Amino acid sequence: MSASPSSRERLGLLLGFVGMAIFGGTLPATRIAVSAIDPIALTSLRTAIAGLCSLALLMVLRRPLPPRALWPQLVITMLCVSILFPLLMSLGMQTVDASHGGVVLGILPVATALVAVAITHERPRPLFWIASLGGAALVVAHHDLKVDVDMRRLELGL
Repeated sequence: MSASPSSRERLGLLLGFVGMAIFGGTLPATRIAVSAIDPIALTSLRTAIAGLCSLALLMVLRRPLPPRALWPQLVITMLCVSILFPLLMSLGMQTVDASHGGVVLGILPVATALVAVAITHERPRPLFWIASLGGAALVVAHHDLKVDVDMRRLELGL
């Protein structure tokens, strides 16, 4: 018997929450890791672990390989998601605080949406863009406010 739609929805929300909680720890964990491990070695380890986990999951679920026509797109995605993003993030975490990197990650959904629109030619509604840009603006404003408050504390010697 299959699960009811509401229980599948709850599972999806739970998994989404767990994924976001784990992703939220990415920058602080990377900041700690690059203090002891070279960014290239760290990226290599992350990519190898992700690849092995993915391969194991595909084997357990007995999924077939994707059609060869999709392989070029998958290679580009793999290079960007598994190598370039973690490498550039690791290099960045050597020089800035995780909170500063959080601003970049906070703007990332808007950048992702822009690239998706360019590639797929989808046209999200204006409300989508208003909400996306509003969220990105809140991330930047929160960061700027926090930096301003921290600077004032330093000036006052608190």
